[in-house]
Amino acid sequence: MAFSVFGVVSSLTEEPEQGVSLEAAGLTACSGQREEAVTDSTGTFRIRGLLPHCLYNLRLKPDSKSSIYRVSPAETTISVSEPFL
Repeated sequence: MAFSVFGVVSSLTEEPEQGVSLEAAGLTACSGQREEAVTDSTGTFRIRGLLPHCLYNLRLKPDSKSSIYRVSPAETTISVSEPFL
């Protein structure tokens, strides 16, 4: 079973940012996990393949060739847990 995270990247003027490369990098026991996505024309993204019981840092992809140089916050920690049944 795998999970997804989705969101929107926008500028300070709330304009959508297209072509921004993002990654979810696994932490601690999941440090070998890495998934990525690129924002579409509406600034939305979806990163798939996140594993349960893992922590990830969501951030700009370090080698990104985007015009985005800084985001706030720089990283967001995501905790993936099992769904309620």
